[in-house]
This record gives sequence, C-alpha cells and structure tokens, in this order.
Amino acid sequence: MGVLADYCSLVKESVKVSELHSELNYIGLEHVPRGSIFLDSWISAEGLASNKSRFQAGDILFGKLRPYFKKVGVAPVAGVCSTDILVLRPHSAALRALIAIVASSDPLIDSLSASSTGTRMPRASWNDLARWPVPRLTAEQQVRLESSTDLLLERLARLTFESKRLEQLRDTLLPELLSGRMRVPAEGVPA
Repeated sequence: MGVLADYCSLVKESVKVSELHSELNYIGLEHVPRGSIFLDSWISAEGLASNKSRFQAGDILFGKLRPYFKKVGVAPVAGVCSTDILVLRPHSAALRALIAIVASSDPLIDSLSASSTGTRMPRASWNDLARWPVPRLTAEQQVRLESSTDLLLERLARLTFESKRLEQLRDTLLPELLSGRMRVPAEGVPA
C-alpha cells in the first residue's frame, strides 16, 4: 500500500497580481462543480485583486476550503486558481484519473472534513491529503487505467471547448438578432 503523495506532488507556484492578464484563465472555487471531476467553467484573470496559484492542463484542482463540498476536478486548461485550491500534479499523465478518483472519493472527503482546521471556514491540509492510502499500481495497471480513462477525459475536454465556442457564438449573435441588425431568412425553416 502506498499513499497519494507517491503518485502526485503539491504545486506551489504563486502568481502575483501584477502578472495577471486577460489571456490568463482563472478558476475559483465558484467554478468548480460539486462532485464532478471535470471542470467546465473559468474566466479571465484580468482584474483579480490578489495573488493566485498557477496550474497546468491535466493538473488536479482540489478545493481545500470546506472539503465536504467535494470540489475536485481535472483542469482542461492552464491558468491560475484561488489559493483555496490545492494544485496536485500527477507524476505521469497515466496517473491523472487515479488521482482525480481518489481525491474525490467519499471516504477521503469525509476524512478530510473531519480533520480540517477552522470552525467557520474549515480547510483541508496537503499533509492529510498526501498521507491518504492508495494501492500501489504496477506499470501495466497504470497503462490500463490510462487507456480506459484518457479517451473519456479527452472527449469531455472537446465537448467543453465546443460548448464554450457555442456560448460565445450565442452571445455574439443574439444581440444582433434581437436588435434587428441581423436577419435570418425564413426559407427552409419549417412553419
């Protein structure tokens, strides 16, 4: 038996306010859905007023504030996140799904919730997360796990980006259509 820290590391790369710009993606706790291991929401980091933590696409973001909210997910983009999010970097891409599944498991979340510090705003610690027992996987088992989960994660990422493009298209076209500046021909549209 091993521990979670055998498979990933905590990334502590701080980004100063002066380095935040419009091209940089930002994920706050409000963008992390409860109980889902895939993140589909983020905004521009422009205008944020405090230091953030840097993450890469494929990192696991773990919301340490109120861990019982179960805000854990695989980042589909690179960017910066709230400092109330722990950035976990898999030692290899083959371990990404394993880390996401273990980090979002009910027994781990329950344990971290019970051991978190602070009464009004309890926070989980990396030390407790790092020591969580995880079965040791052979290289063959890691490859099998990666091959069965990578296609799903890639498909979810493609669908997320497609949804984002459709949202942008809607936000661009809708005001034009509603104002009458743009018209759609009625030909070919069933009555």
